Amino acid sequence: MTITGFTLAVPSPEEAEARARALFGERAARRLRFAPVARAHAALRPPRVVDAGCNHMCVRVADIDAASRFLARQPGVVVLGSALTVPDGALAGFRWQYFRMPWGGFFEVQQWAPSPRDPRADGLAAQEGLDETAAIPTVVGFDHAGFAVTDLERAVTAFEAIGGKHVLGSVGAADRAVMLGQFELDATDTLRMAMVRVGDVNFELFQHDVVELAGEPQRRRPPGPHEPGGCVTHLDTAVPDDVAAELRELGVAVAGGDRA
Repeated sequence: MTITGFTLAVPSPEEAEARARALFGERAARRLRFAPVARAHAALRPPRVVDAGCNHMCVRVADIDAASRFLARQPGVVVLGSALTVPDGALAGFRWQYFRMPWGGFFEVQQWAPSPRDPRADGLAAQEGLDETAAIPTVVGFDHAGFAVTDLERAVTAFEAIGGKHVLGSVGAADRAVMLGQFELDATDTLRMAMVRVGDVNFELFQHDVVELAGEPQRRRPPGPHEPGGCVTHLDTAVPDDVAAELRELGVAVAGGDRA
């Protein structure tokens, strides 16, 4: 199966599409589509990174510092915290930073570790060369889609049922400073992560075991396709009903038979 794109629910699809295409370039923007948030759902609070569902889209860059400086100057874009470096594991040396788009959605820029790197990381889908159509400096292309899932092992198994390959995983923790700085969330978190590749698209799956969380408990149901934060993953062939239902229950809404 092939991933043909992701549809994100936003207040103004036309504005979001234009901004995404200008900032991220053709390679990354062709993965993204936008649908309107239904008026009846407009007042709902968007999901947080620890809530079930799609929590970010990531663009790969060759120079994260240049990319972050540029993003910090863009109207309506909020760059969160500072660029962090993965200290160990399969992604050791990778650098990452989150930012919030004008419609409220979280995105990430990521700079891969230089070669030679851990061979497990070379199993990820990768593009080479810079996309000169992107306004952000040194954009390479779309890197991954990030989802919070309620059961990591079941989610990996469900992705394998649609042709996914489990590439690597990690276990980590985030203290209050990281959670506030990168995710605007007053919490402490322990988490497990799995990178799954479906064709030429990477999925970063997180299971968040929140130790302390201020406010509303974690949501275990992903937003609907026209609710704030809603996201639908499109595939080119039909997804078996039982697999689609399993993924939806875990936090990933999918739609098959899309050849766009």
